[in-house]
Amino acid sequence: EDEFEDELENDEFVVVLGGTKGKAFHVSLNTYDMLTVTISPMDKVTGMPITAKATKVCLSDLDWSPGQSLAYAAFHNENGNEFESIAAVVQCLGSTAEGQTLRYLGSEQEVIIRTPAEHKLSVHMLPPVVRDFSKSLLCPMPGTLISCSVTVGQRVEIGQQLAVVEAMKMQNVLRAERAGVIKAVNKVAGSNLKVDEVIIEF
Repeated sequence: EDEFEDELENDEFVVVLGGTKGKAFHVSLNTYDMLTVTISPMDKVTGMPITAKATKVCLSDLDWSPGQSLAYAAFHNENGNEFESIAAVVQCLGSTAEGQTLRYLGSEQEVIIRTPAEHKLSVHMLPPVVRDFSKSLLCPMPGTLISCSVTVGQRVEIGQQLAVVEAMKMQNVLRAERAGVIKAVNKVAGSNLKVDEVIIEF
C-alpha cells in the first residue's frame, strides 16, 4: 500500500468528459496525508489548467475493483473554506476505445483518462468516423441468414418482411422500419453474420 501511495504522490493526468473531443480537466493527486484530488478545467486555447477554478476533493473511502459494475466512494468536497461529506455510487457501463462509459445521478458520460503528453498530442487525432446506418438493415445479433425476401430495385413498405436470421436455433424476422427502394442486398442465404453487419441498403 505504501508503495502504491508513493507512485500516486503528486501524479498528474487529464480527464476528458464526453468523448475524444469533450471537455478536459487537469487532475492532480497528492497522498501526503490522504488522497487529495485537485480538479481544474483546462483552457481550450492554451491547453493549460485554469487554477483559479480548481476544486479539491479528499477521497476517504473507495470500494471498487477492476471488472465490477458499481463503484462506491465517499469523499469530502471543498465548499468555500469548508468541506462537505458526500457519498456517491457510480455505475461502469463498459469500455470504449479510449476509456469507460460511466453513469452517475442519471448522467451518462464517456470518460477518457490521458497523461498530459497524450492529451497534448490528441489535438492531432482525427475525429472518429460517424457512419449513417439509417438507410440500412443491420443484423441485430450473431447468426445465419436463412432467407432474404427482397431484390435490388424493389419498393418496400413499413413492416414488410425483409430477411430471416437464425440465432440460438430461433428464427428472427427482420422487417422494414421505413418505406423505400432497395439499393443493395449485401448478403445471401447461408451467410454467417456478425452484430450490426449490413444486410440490406435502401
